[in-house]
Amino acid sequence: RWASDNSGIPLELDLVAILKGVYACGADDQCADIEISGQVGIPQKIPKLRLDSEITGRMLFAVRHGSIIWSEIRTNERLVADSHESNVSSCMKSRIEEPSAYTWTWDSGVKCEPGESFANMLPGTKASEN
Repeated sequence: RWASDNSGIPLELDLVAILKGVYACGADDQCADIEISGQVGIPQKIPKLRLDSEITGRMLFAVRHGSIIWSEIRTNERLVADSHESNVSSCMKSRIEEPSAYTWTWDSGVKCEPGESFANMLPGTKASEN
C-alpha cells in the first residue's frame, strides 16, 4: 500500500506471479520465466471515485546471479472521478547488457509501445514461436 504523490489517494497493489518455465542462461545459471498479472486498487471506498487497473507482464530472472535479465510489463488504468475520466496505458521493457553472458539475445531492444499488441510470452521460447 502507498499514497499517491499528488492527491494522497491510498492505493494498493495486488499481484500474482506464476513460474512458467526454467531455462539455461548466463554462465552455468538457470533463469526463471515468470508471468505476472494483477491490478492497482483503492483499498477504501471514496465517493465518486473509481479506478480500473490491469497489469500484465513477463520477466526472466537469473537465479544464481540474482537479477532480472529481461522484462516487459504493461499497465492500463482508467480513473473516473465525478464526470472526469483519465486513461493511461504504459509499458516498460528492460534487458541486462552486462555481464554479456546473461543478455537474452532473443530480444535485443528495449523499445516498448503501449498501443501495440502484447503476447505476454518470453521471446525465443517454443511457446512464443507458435
